[in-house]
Amino acid sequence: MTVAGARIVEELRGVSCIPLEKCPQNRKSVTCSRSFGVRVESLEELREAVAVYMTKAAERLRRARLAAGVVTVFINTSRFDPGPQYSNSATSELAYSIDSTEELLAWAFNCLERIYRPGYRYKKAGVMLNRLAPADGLSIRLFGDGQFEKSRRLMKALDEINAKFGSGTVRFGVARAGGWWETKFLRRSRRYTTCLDEVLRVA
Repeated sequence: MTVAGARIVEELRGVSCIPLEKCPQNRKSVTCSRSFGVRVESLEELREAVAVYMTKAAERLRRARLAAGVVTVFINTSRFDPGPQYSNSATSELAYSIDSTEELLAWAFNCLERIYRPGYRYKKAGVMLNRLAPADGLSIRLFGDGQFEKSRRLMKALDEINAKFGSGTVRFGVARAGGWWETKFLRRSRRYTTCLDEVLRVA
């Protein structure tokens, strides 16, 4: 039942093994990365993957009511594969902290284009959001403030729709779901505590 499941069992038996945090610490960063189910070579496929990962990271960011001031994208090949190896990352420090998927995607693509090199078979990609700050305190922008407010209302509506009808119901077109590069999860343990379809059934 995984470590989390085993701890829940012990808690139900009266054995304390999950520490109680009276004042949970604020998140320092948000990261989303995956190994691909197949090797990826083209920039377009990497853009799709980065878009999916950034979309998930931005959702976590807004759920925690935070905004990011630094965006990092990384890609790498597998050291177990024959042939040339490559690993790199790029970071952009933002003038304003943001929590909009639309703006975060633009910065992520900018980072990706700076580090992408053709001729390699990439195994993994990921995004990191750092320098997090409370989203409630975002400053008014000198330029484009109207567009900023419009984007925030759009993100609020998008999150509400996805919360009601399921994750990914509404998404940006570039974050195409079901890409052939997605992780296969062939050996993943069943998610007893987080997925109703995989809950244990006793006949």
